[in-house]
Amino acid sequence: MLNPKVLAMGLLALSLGACSPEKQAEKSSKKQEVQQKETPKKQAEKIPFKELYAGWRSLQISAKKYESEKNCTPEITLADDYKGPGIGLPLAAELEAKFIKGDMNADGQEDAALNVPYLQCDGGNALRYASISLFFVSQPDGSYQIVEDPKALEKLADILKIKALRSGEVDIECFYHRDEASMGYAPDSSLVKTLSFQDLI
Repeated sequence: MLNPKVLAMGLLALSLGACSPEKQAEKSSKKQEVQQKETPKKQAEKIPFKELYAGWRSLQISAKKYESEKNCTPEITLADDYKGPGIGLPLAAELEAKFIKGDMNADGQEDAALNVPYLQCDGGNALRYASISLFFVSQPDGSYQIVEDPKALEKLADILKIKALRSGEVDIECFYHRDEASMGYAPDSSLVKTLSFQDLI
């Protein structure tokens, strides 16, 4: 039979061994490994383009450029005394899956673009093909500049759509209708044109 005093001393030695510098160093090393594995996950967090759009949208509505979703109804906008913009913008949740992403300005950070369709509050369809071209351009300090309908796009076509972003370039699909046939384009046709970032923004 083991002597109780010997057994107690053995358990104490094991306890002290668990707190030895070697054991503590081993635990610290394992903790650092776990932290290193978690770090890439934090770095890979998605850029909140949806939130950036939501903030931009709120500013546009506050500036009375577009109607709020609450007031963008035929009942309100067709009233005789209505004097608002008569046009609304989709909610961020409705456009979440439609962001076009890529390194547009070739700075190593992800940028995004968005075709934002107009909402015609009176229920008509005159604006069914029209949209706003929004570009979310990364800045050196990590923030994003939102550029709305760059002037360079006005020279391409009345109706257009952002198709893709690549390193330093943007693909734009231009739509030409019957009244633009005099410009040398086939009526009711489309053509994809590529612009450099410098020419666009």
